Amino acid sequence: MSASPTSNQARAVNFLQSGTGAVARPAQDKMRDIISAADYGIAPATAAATNSTKLAQLIANGARGIYFPAGFAQSTYNFGSAISLSVINGAVLFGDGENRTILKGPGGSANTLELTGNTTSINVKNLTLDGNGTTGTALLLQSTVPASGSDNGKHRFESIYLIGAATGSRVDTASEVSYDNVSFFGTSGAGKGLWVTSPQSVNILVKGGIIRDWDRGVQNIATDGTSEADVPLEGVTFHGNTTADIYTNYGSNWKIRGMFTEGSGRVIEVGTGVPSGKGSLFDIMGLRVNTITNADTYAIEVAAGSITLLLNGCIFYAANQKVHMPLAAGRIISRGCFYTDTLPFVGLHATIYVEHNGDIRGDGAIITDNYRRWSGITPTNKTADFVVDLSFQYTSGTHFICNGSATINVTMPSAANFDGREVCIKTIAAFTVVSVASDVVPLAGGGAGTAILAATAGKWARMKSDGTNWIIMEAN
Repeated sequence: MSASPTSNQARAVNFLQSGTGAVARPAQDKMRDIISAADYGIAPATAAATNSTKLAQLIANGARGIYFPAGFAQSTYNFGSAISLSVINGAVLFGDGENRTILKGPGGSANTLELTGNTTSINVKNLTLDGNGTTGTALLLQSTVPASGSDNGKHRFESIYLIGAATGSRVDTASEVSYDNVSFFGTSGAGKGLWVTSPQSVNILVKGGIIRDWDRGVQNIATDGTSEADVPLEGVTFHGNTTADIYTNYGSNWKIRGMFTEGSGRVIEVGTGVPSGKGSLFDIMGLRVNTITNADTYAIEVAAGSITLLLNGCIFYAANQKVHMPLAAGRIISRGCFYTDTLPFVGLHATIYVEHNGDIRGDGAIITDNYRRWSGITPTNKTADFVVDLSFQYTSGTHFICNGSATINVTMPSAANFDGREVCIKTIAAFTVVSVASDVVPLAGGGAGTAILAATAGKWARMKSDGTNWIIMEAN
């Protein structure tokens, strides 16, 4: 039997890549371009504790690309402790495909893979992270809070499954994270698929993949009162999440494209506890809601804070899918959507602004841009001349009760600047109410003048801008 080749002998053999410009280098260097876990005795048949020890040694050696081969069949690598990357930068962990290469944690309360400390630009792809029934997390991100200009916490995950854990992935401090075709598989409708708890601003992109069978599919909750997150979701499928597919109690920007959901409690829930002055933007395009399971039938529930809800080309397939916004600040702009339910928006606070543009309801009615609602703030009492200011989206009054001791002069806003908006004025005193400009068209039509209300208690008028004047649409 011949002796094993020495390192020097391996370096004596050259490797030359094909093609013009290729240069020769030792074959040993070529074979070390990618490190296989098998090179260190890390294998499916190796004891979990031994695999953990050997992997820790491999990482300590400064390995940057670690390959976990699956061979000809599904291969599960068992580990006796969490795989921890705390000081390594630019590393790539990869296997032969989701559900072929499986890295299985120790279970209990341990995590499977942890990114902590000053980890930078970690890429994990083509494998499964199995929590082994842990009450912890399959993929935990706790990298050091990045300094300005730092790359700390910028990580990418591609084509992986997260299974067997109470939380699929938790983001505590990482700054920029990309989940590309990552599937979060829960158990029995409990726990969180993707949980963002970071105490500083984070940017998270979720593209493709499935998030299913959790209590909350994606949850953004920050308790420090300063955090906000940008969370784009593209082409993600949700299924069977008990409470909601998306749950937030904090100000965030959500950009959702091509989302499909079926069998979850709600699609979106904005819970109580939103700090004062914090709101959320939901920019949603191409959403299809197949079924929801909540008894109150709210597909989208906004219980606190302020929200701007932009719906474009969405389909609410069942009759029991409604938008419920009882909070006191917000707006809904819906364009080209289909609502099976003929009353898709219910329980809206009086200040909520709703605009439909080309929407279709289940009864076949087409709701055009002419349908707008701006009910305004609680009616404001006026005893003297006043100005109607519609500049502020959520705090501008639109309903007024006049109770003066003489004629009240009203400065109306420019009709050209507020096309389609409405103002309602009532008097409970026997004095006229007039506009300071000739911009009010009487109920019977004709030229614009200044008269709004006659000198009779109980008179009222509802005016709507046509882009040129304020038209009295209803009056007594």
